[in-house]
Amino acid sequence: MSIITRSGLFGRDHLFGPMRDSVLQQNFPRLHHLIATQSTECRYLPPWREEPTPHPCGLRTTIVQSRNISARVFSNPLTTKNLKTCPYNTFLMDLLDKVGPNDWIMIADDDAMLLSPEHVSKVMSVAAVTPTTTVLLQPSRVGSPAEKHLASWGLDGSAIWPMRGYKDKSTAHVRVDMSNLVFHKSMAQYVRLDYHCGADKTIFRQLLANNASYRILDKATVGVGIWANSRGNARGGTMIGHRWQRIGEERPEIGIEMFNEHLASWLSKNGTELSAVRMSAMKLGAVRSDNFIKAQGGYFRPAEVESLRPPATNCTVRKAKAHG
Repeated sequence: MSIITRSGLFGRDHLFGPMRDSVLQQNFPRLHHLIATQSTECRYLPPWREEPTPHPCGLRTTIVQSRNISARVFSNPLTTKNLKTCPYNTFLMDLLDKVGPNDWIMIADDDAMLLSPEHVSKVMSVAAVTPTTTVLLQPSRVGSPAEKHLASWGLDGSAIWPMRGYKDKSTAHVRVDMSNLVFHKSMAQYVRLDYHCGADKTIFRQLLANNASYRILDKATVGVGIWANSRGNARGGTMIGHRWQRIGEERPEIGIEMFNEHLASWLSKNGTELSAVRMSAMKLGAVRSDNFIKAQGGYFRPAEVESLRPPATNCTVRKAKAHG
């Protein structure tokens, strides 16, 4: 499996960090993470020049230097509206060229997050018995509950995509997001992207137009799958928070403090290990890598992130319009 991620636009390291963490935690062997970037000098980009130790499951990382682009706006002569272009879609073309000939491809943008360490394994268990001409549509939550105005589009995190019954014959009555798409490298020859937005629908249409079929993987098959788009990286998943470590008596200057009396009580009396069932009972929700909590006269943070935390980056000092 190859996961391809278009990233590297300045100022998006706060999004990319949690996404990369979720890839590092995958338990599937022979996983290849390909990342397109405009700047290989951004130190947050793995393998932070080289992986310090081999990944236990054999994860490989490739950084692809992409063409230097910036988002542009052009005038539509038929209306008074200006239309935004999405030139960073061409990053995907750079990445597709680097994927191995026998790999399945999962597109995961830098603001997405895999919601289970077993996610890739579960998808590949289906792909292994699926014809290479079939597009797998994995489930994803799209958007963020913080964006209530997007609820009518199913972009508030409550809907699970792909969306059935979408009235668009050209996409076979299915509405897709980029995070849904999983397809074999042999089908990548039919993908052609330019500076126009809507690459998710474009890819799906191009594959169907070249005799591909599709199969929708439901929630029961692979769990929720991916939390995609916008600020979803701060909301989804439970990979982090099963283990905690004490970091001292002084309140950290950096990070977001959690307030959960059940977790605080547990850390004070019962230790630092939590099962998935207990986490659910505590109603922790999503635990971020930069969270901390006060308990037992000191402060604790998730222990899982210690080995995953990238170096500080100076990429945010250069400003460019980030894609969304």
